[in-house]
Amino acid sequence: MPGCATARRIWKALRAMAAGAALLAPFSAAADFLPPKTLTVALDDNYAPYSFRPENGPAQGIMRDLWDLWSQRTGVAVDYVAVERSQRLVVLDSGKVDVAGYLVGTDTRNASYLIAPVPPVEVEMVIFFDKAISGITGVESLDGFTVGVVGKGSCTDFLQEHGVTKLKDYGDWDKLFAAAARGENNVFCSGRAAGIRRLYKLNLQGEFKLTATLFAKPAVWAVRKEDTALRDFIAAGFTLIRPAERAAIEEKWIGRPVESLWDNPALRFLAWMLAAAAIGALLLVTWNRSLRRQVAAKTMGLAVSERRYRELVEALPVAIFESDAEGGNTYSNGVWVEMTGLSRSQTLGEGWIAAVHPEDRAALHARWRAAIQARESFRSEHRLCRLDGTEFWVMVEAVPRFDASGAFSGMIGSIADVTERRRHEEERLRREAQSQESKKLEALGQFAGGVAHDFNNFLGAILGYAQFIVEDAALDSKGDHPANSSAGRYAQRILTAGRRGRALVEQILTFTRRTRMTRRRFHLSELLGEIEELMFASAVPSVDFRCENADPDAVVEADRDQLGQLLLNLCINAQDALRGRPGSVTVRIRRTRLSAETAVKLQDSNGSDAVTVWTDADGWACAVAGSCDPAASQVSLIVSDTGFGMDAALLQQAFTPFFTTKEKGQGTGLGLAVVRGIVLAHGAALIAQSREGDGTSIEIVLPRIEIAIPRPGSIAGGPAALPAAARSRRRILLVDDDADFCDMMHLLLERLGFEVVPYTRAKEALEDFRELPATWDALITDQNMPEMSGLELLAVVKAVRPDLPCLICSAFSENLTDAALREAGALALIRKPVDKDLLLATLERALGTAREARVH
Repeated sequence: MPGCATARRIWKALRAMAAGAALLAPFSAAADFLPPKTLTVALDDNYAPYSFRPENGPAQGIMRDLWDLWSQRTGVAVDYVAVERSQRLVVLDSGKVDVAGYLVGTDTRNASYLIAPVPPVEVEMVIFFDKAISGITGVESLDGFTVGVVGKGSCTDFLQEHGVTKLKDYGDWDKLFAAAARGENNVFCSGRAAGIRRLYKLNLQGEFKLTATLFAKPAVWAVRKEDTALRDFIAAGFTLIRPAERAAIEEKWIGRPVESLWDNPALRFLAWMLAAAAIGALLLVTWNRSLRRQVAAKTMGLAVSERRYRELVEALPVAIFESDAEGGNTYSNGVWVEMTGLSRSQTLGEGWIAAVHPEDRAALHARWRAAIQARESFRSEHRLCRLDGTEFWVMVEAVPRFDASGAFSGMIGSIADVTERRRHEEERLRREAQSQESKKLEALGQFAGGVAHDFNNFLGAILGYAQFIVEDAALDSKGDHPANSSAGRYAQRILTAGRRGRALVEQILTFTRRTRMTRRRFHLSELLGEIEELMFASAVPSVDFRCENADPDAVVEADRDQLGQLLLNLCINAQDALRGRPGSVTVRIRRTRLSAETAVKLQDSNGSDAVTVWTDADGWACAVAGSCDPAASQVSLIVSDTGFGMDAALLQQAFTPFFTTKEKGQGTGLGLAVVRGIVLAHGAALIAQSREGDGTSIEIVLPRIEIAIPRPGSIAGGPAALPAAARSRRRILLVDDDADFCDMMHLLLERLGFEVVPYTRAKEALEDFRELPATWDALITDQNMPEMSGLELLAVVKAVRPDLPCLICSAFSENLTDAALREAGALALIRKPVDKDLLLATLERALGTAREARVH
C-alpha cells in the first residue's frame, strides 16, 4: 500500500536522525514499531476555532485541518471523534481513541500521559472587557470586577493564583458569550483566538476590548503512557507541515486579530497631533473669551445645582413645599401631589388649603398667616383629605428663608404622613390607660380585701348584738315595734344601717373580683321571676316595669347570686335614670346574635378590662367590654329604660368606679362598675347603647348552655335538720382572733341552744382540742388569723379527728375556692357578717351529715 510505504520511509528517516542525536535512546526501544494504518483522534466538540462540531456535523476547526494535513504528509488515515472537553482523556484511557487531539498542557497531564506540542500553536489567554470600561490593562487591574470563567481551567487557576477571587463560572463557553451579548457579563477570561471568533459570530467585535496576553499555553496532544513510539511517530509527522501552511489554516479560522485603536501607530500619532492642536487652540483664546466661559460656567453651575436640588427634592419620601413672602405656595413636589390628589397647579397660591380637612381649615390658615407675618418657624399637626374623601393626619414643619440681602423671601417646609404614628400613639395611650386602670383596680381590690376582713368583723359584732336586742324586745320579722320598745326601734335602725354597710362591702368585693364565685347551671328565667317580684313591690307608681321572656328554656352557667346582684343593679339604675318622670323599665331575656360592628369591637378589645366607646351612624353612643364567641349560642339579659340617655363621654364614665350623676348621698357610683366586674369575671360581654332623649339599653351576653336541666324543686334536699332538743348536747369549738366577733358568735350559738367554748388564739384552741378530741362535735374557725390560718388549723384537727364537722367563717374569701375547702375537709363557708338562720341551717346540716356518716 502506498501509504504504508511512505510511513515506513518516514520512520526510517526518523531513526536515522535519532541515531545522531539525544533522541536515540527512546527510539531504540521501539525498533520494531510499525505505524498504524488508521489513527483515531479525540477532538473538543465546543472550543471554536480550535476544535468544534456544528449541529449534526463532523468536527471542524484549526486542529482538524492540521490533523488532515498531517494525514496527507504521513499517509496514515485519521478518524475523528468529537467529545466534550471533560471526556477527551476519558476516551483515551478507555482505548476508544489513540490520541487526545487537542489539550492545553498542565503539570498533571504531563505526569499522566505522553504529551507533545502541536507546533507552533499556542493558546494565548487574555481578558475581554466592554468598551465602556476603562483602566483594565492586566490581572492587577481587575480589583472590584467580577470575571466570567468556564470551569476549573487554566484561566481560573491563573486568576486565583494572582489574587482575583470574584469569579463567576458559566459552565460552558456558549453561556459565557451569551451572557456577554445580553450585557450581563462585561469582563471575562478566554483564549484570544477563540474569543475573537465568538465575538465576530455574535456581531460583537466592536463592543469589547482585550488586554495583552496574560499567559500562553502550548496546544498539545496526548497518547497513553506506554505509547512512546506512537508519540514520536506523530511528532515527526507534524514536522513535515510547513509554517506557511499552518499560518494559512489559522487565518482561515481566526482572520486578522482585533486591534485597539491605540495599538495602531497612525491613529496614535493622529491622536497626539489632535491633542497638541487642541492645547494650542486653548492657549490662543483671548481674555474676553476666557471671561465669557467663566460666566457661562458659573451660570451652568447654578443651573446644574438647581436641577440637582429639584431632583433631590422630588426623590425625598416626604412632601416638600415652598412659599413666597406673602405665604402663597410656589412649589410642591410629587409626594405632596400624590398625597392629596391635587395637581401641582391646584396647590399654587392659596389652593393648597382645599386639601385641609374642613374642620381644621380656619384655625390652620390663621396660624399660617401669623407665622408668615412674624417670619417665624411653623409647626402643625392636622388632618388632610384626599379627593376620595379619605382623611389622614400630617405633620407640617416650615422654616423662613432669607435672600442674600437678608430680606424675608418665604417659607420652605415638609409634610409627613403621621397617621400610623398617631394610631400607634393612641394605642399606646389606650394600653397605658388600661394598665393604669388595672393597677388602680388591683390596688383597690387589695385595699378592699384587707378592709373587708376587719370591717365585716365589726359589722358582724354590731349586727349580731343588734339582732339580740331586737329579739329580746320581741320584734317580729316585719319590723313592727311594740309601743314602749324604743331600744328595739333603735336596734332595728342599727340592723338596717349595718346591712347596707354589708351590701356596700359586698359590692366593692364583687367589683374588684375579690369575692368567691360559685358557678352552677340554672334557668335564667329564675332571676327574671325574682326581679319581677322585687321590682313590682318597690317600683314607684310612675314607672312601668315590664318583663319579657323570649327564651324561657335558656340555661346559663354562672354565679347565681352575682348575676342576681347584676340584674338588680341594672334595674335600680334604669329606674333612677327616669329621674321621677313617667317612663318604663323593661327586662328581656332572648336568644341573640351580635351585629357585625359589635363583634368586631369585642374582638378588638380582646377580652380586656377596658370599655370601648364609639358613636354609631344614628347618633347612639355605644360601649362594649368583655368577650364573646360569635359562633357559639348566646342568650342576652337586657335592661332598658326610657330615661334621659347619655352621650359617648358620659357613657365612658358610667362604668368608672365611684362615678355617679346622682345627688350627694343618693348613690355610691358602684352600680355599673359592679356590673362590669361581674361580666368580666364570667367571661361574658357587656353591650350598652344610649342616646340623649331616647334612654339607655344595657345588654349582658352569656353563653347559652344547650343542655336541659331540671326545674327548681324537682330534686329532694340534703340531710334532715338537727332536732332542736339535741342542740344542747352539741359542743362547738369556736376560734376567731377578733374578740368582739368571737363573743358575739359565742352568745349567738348559745342562744341557738349549743354548748360553745370560744378561743381567740388558734394555738390555745388546738392544745385544748388535742387533750380531749372526742368531746367536740364541730369546729367553727376564722380563716385569717395571726398564728395560723383556718385551713391550717383544719389540717391539724382533721389529722386527729377526720370525722369532725368543720366550718370556715370568714369575711374575705378570695383564696377559699371549692377545691381548697374540699381538700382541707371543710363542709361549708359561712360569710361574715353572719346570717343567723343561714348559720343555724348550715351547722345543723353539717352535724346531721356527720351523724348519718357515723350511723352508716
